[in-house]
Amino acid sequence: MIQLASVFLDGEQAPVLNELDLVVKLGEVIGLIGLAGCGKSSILKLASGSIQANRGRIRLGQVDVTRHLDQLREATALSTPDLVGPYDMSVAGWMSYWSSVRGGIDNHEEREAKALETFGLEGLKMSLVGQLSHSQKRCLDLARVWAIDPQVYLLDQPDAFLDGTGFQFLRRAIRKLNERGRTVLIATNSPNLPYRMCQRVVKVNNGYIAEGDQRVRSDEDFQTFIYQAQGWK
Repeated sequence: MIQLASVFLDGEQAPVLNELDLVVKLGEVIGLIGLAGCGKSSILKLASGSIQANRGRIRLGQVDVTRHLDQLREATALSTPDLVGPYDMSVAGWMSYWSSVRGGIDNHEEREAKALETFGLEGLKMSLVGQLSHSQKRCLDLARVWAIDPQVYLLDQPDAFLDGTGFQFLRRAIRKLNERGRTVLIATNSPNLPYRMCQRVVKVNNGYIAEGDQRVRSDEDFQTFIYQAQGWK
């Protein structure tokens, strides 16, 4: 579905990504794990077309989109922990605003309403975004991505700021994506989300993926591998 090959992304003092190779197959739910600052978020930004690598290739399906970031942006949607403004709009207005920024989404009102319901926000349509709790704001940005319904969901720290209820909404939403055959790439510092939701986890270490630093759910040490990679053991 999407492939990053020998990707190099320079940083101020050291490479952010260093000859990184990653293949995400159609319909997979993959977790990017590793210590903070290892390059997980940068991988999602590259895959979303938000930034461009210094070297390497990116393929979407069978198409090389390394220099065609617009094609990446059309096929993906990225959610990050930092909710972008405007904050003085209603929740419903905010959703419609970002749908228009995306370039227009067919049946956007229906899709926005369904996405808000998915994350338990249907009763807050007229509330101001700036008055939402941290957990509700995180759910709102996730709802924005669900309304777009891209080919590839890119979720950076999707469980950040979530309370228990928000986490349950997220788990159910990802499970339904998997049932629909959607491709999901998750970057997280928590061991719980990748263990419960991901079919495969990939350890990112200092900007690259070492050979063998991957596990699938059938591996006996799947949970242990995640906890150790995240620094919890």
